[in-house]
Amino acid sequence: MKILQVTSYFDPHLGGIERHVQRLSDRLSDEGHDVTILTTNIPRTKKDERMGKLEILRFEAPLRPMGNPLAIGMLRGLLSKRDFNIVHSHDEHAFTSNLAALAHHLGNQHLVISCHGSLAYTNPFEKGMLSVYEKTLMLATLRSAEAVISLSESDRHHLRALGVNQERISVIPNAIDLPTRITTLNKRPNEEVILCVSQLLQRKGIETLVEAMQEVHEAHRNAKLLIVGEGERKVELLKMRRQRGLEEVIVLKGRISEGELEEAYGACDLLVLPSFAEGMPTVILEAMARGKPVVATDIPGIREHFSETAILVPPGEPHKLSETIVKVMDDEQLRSRLGSEGRRLVESRFTWDIVVRQIVDLYRRVLGP
Repeated sequence: MKILQVTSYFDPHLGGIERHVQRLSDRLSDEGHDVTILTTNIPRTKKDERMGKLEILRFEAPLRPMGNPLAIGMLRGLLSKRDFNIVHSHDEHAFTSNLAALAHHLGNQHLVISCHGSLAYTNPFEKGMLSVYEKTLMLATLRSAEAVISLSESDRHHLRALGVNQERISVIPNAIDLPTRITTLNKRPNEEVILCVSQLLQRKGIETLVEAMQEVHEAHRNAKLLIVGEGERKVELLKMRRQRGLEEVIVLKGRISEGELEEAYGACDLLVLPSFAEGMPTVILEAMARGKPVVATDIPGIREHFSETAILVPPGEPHKLSETIVKVMDDEQLRSRLGSEGRRLVESRFTWDIVVRQIVDLYRRVLGP
């Protein structure tokens, strides 16, 4: 098959969807499919390039309202790519998916859209804009697709409630490659590392974790929080760290390489993800695959998949989060059990060997006999 993957952001931009699209595209290419990626030129890099077997085509996006790149020129690229068997667009909230739906309408291409999870805003204006968008343009975009992928049953229920035809929705989870070896960062004796891998956005709840670290540090003087990721909340997080006197406790690493991320997973004692909204976080799968315990928030996408293999806490409650982190750090047996059970879960359900077959089968159903 000739497959066109459409995504707002791609390498070198860092994020869960970007990594999902790259891993999926690599696996499809390894199976003999011809894969091209249409994306934006954010951050600015080569417009057209090859990455292994993948062809990458990038388009300018002069505006990014609410972090959503407006790449009007991508429509021309979509309409010129009429020889693809499947156009697979990622993120139901992305303007690039709206363009893929328009191109599907104009060019009659076979369109699949992957939904990567709900959004959550605290700003009343942004909440209102999201509600209007989901009931209008997003719904029209999803209705135009011949198949819609959701990450969980709870996401499927939300899409059905909006008005998407349930017969077109397939639940296919995220996936990862199992690590072949685990490397570890050098750390001081008795140092305990709490890892958070996330974009620094308000809906990711990193402020809750920074607040929680005050109490964690009082209980565990050798505890360090390592935050990996970039985003619009970085300045505020640095301010919070300074106000609480936690400059030596909390480290914001920003964007790091894959090798450095692998070392961070190896060094950490647990992963914490304090989000208000998620689809199915790849970082949880990656931590569990390395036998690491996970503390995350009790929200639909996480609860559905990880309620028995992670410790879940209410979002936005720093005291409850700190209490839970300390509980896990105090209990070596609990950490070991969570790590073992998480690893078994990932091996049985969430590897690319399993998930890519489900996606290819869906493509073939869309193409028909």
